Amino acid sequence: MEVALACAARCLTAEEWIAVSDCHLHHTRGSVEDLRASLVDAGPAVMRLLDSTDPRCMSGTESIARVRLQALGFDVVVQPAIPGVGWADLRIGTLILECDSFQYHANKADYERDHHRDRRATVDGDGWSCGSPTTTCSSAGRRRSRTSGRSPTATGIGLDHARPTDF
Repeated sequence: MEVALACAARCLTAEEWIAVSDCHLHHTRGSVEDLRASLVDAGPAVMRLLDSTDPRCMSGTESIARVRLQALGFDVVVQPAIPGVGWADLRIGTLILECDSFQYHANKADYERDHHRDRRATVDGDGWSCGSPTTTCSSAGRRRSRTSGRSPTATGIGLDHARPTDF
């Protein structure tokens, strides 16, 4: 797998490579340090990318959302425990983000159970807000981001005017 990751670093974007590495580490329960040791000959660019990997991410979508939000300056918590609810994909302050699509879940019932759990976090009155990159996206927001210079990623998840200090 390490040979594949070294080769992939030459043809994937940085965030795609990080997502693949996150998934590899998560599913093999490997450590970033072990992967770093096995990729030592892959070069300094790969070593820098390894600094951004996080084996707690459970899907590529989650990894890419995390990397983009961190690049915008947000303090992203990966797989936070939400009392009375369980685990979420990501959290920024009191905003819970679920990143996984229907395709990531084994079946529709798992998908619906995951999203029912997220909604329960918002109605339990503990101050949580829930969102997902797909449900908070607006075409008007995307147009604003092109003219305002804000990242399309921030707009796509409903954070086009948010600042890290807002959370």
